[in-house]
Amino acid sequence: MLFRTVYGPELKSLYQYVCGAGEPLSRQHIIQAFTPTAKDGENCPSPQNAEDALSFLVSSHLVDEKDGAFVGNRINQPFPLALLGNLRAIERGTLQSRHPLDPQYSALLHHLFMSPDLLYSDNLHGRANSINEIKKLGGISKEKIQAWKRVMEYLGLGYRINRGFMCAIAPKRLMTIIDTLPEDQATLQRFFEHTLDRFMPYLNSSGDIAQPIRQSLLYLAEIRQIELSPLQDSPHKAYFQPDNLRQIKREHAHATV
Repeated sequence: MLFRTVYGPELKSLYQYVCGAGEPLSRQHIIQAFTPTAKDGENCPSPQNAEDALSFLVSSHLVDEKDGAFVGNRINQPFPLALLGNLRAIERGTLQSRHPLDPQYSALLHHLFMSPDLLYSDNLHGRANSINEIKKLGGISKEKIQAWKRVMEYLGLGYRINRGFMCAIAPKRLMTIIDTLPEDQATLQRFFEHTLDRFMPYLNSSGDIAQPIRQSLLYLAEIRQIELSPLQDSPHKAYFQPDNLRQIKREHAHATV
């Protein structure tokens, strides 16, 4: 199950450990490696975080379990992008979900922030449990929503602020996605529909770019990491109304994000 009590950084560490082993590892071996050793006179630390992280990685298809042993699925992109891509694929059903709630992990971004065009919400638990698909499955606990917020922050999709969450895609994370483009320039329609869409939802309910994406793209253009332009007389879809932008160009001489 994806809705586990995880924090983010341990997911990458555990994934790298399993991949780097060179052979299938038992659950006991992995859990022992990621559970602190008790000091004299102290109670044994709980292995729960390691258990949850391993379960999350299996649910995300980054680690496979075969005959009681675990092996990592090697990736050729940064860990956060691989995880985002798999979460999106689980949402869409192109990767099999291990639990009925798992497709909602990525879908929460759409329901809570992208579609309503919000940057901030302080009632994620209540709003999440008003989603029909989640209500039918019995709802999500506050603890699971807190864990979701931590993972989203780790992946560069926002920031925990007090009891709420600000969904603002980190420019650095967005730039790593733009860098997957095979060429330095493309229409925005192609970038959104064939590149960004593989990692996260991006449209608001009116069909334009949602604020969490819009603000980061405009910032990248402002510091000249990318160029956004109208591309006059192009038949491709325009975004960023009323500016009607249609093209994205990746700059090579740019400031560091």
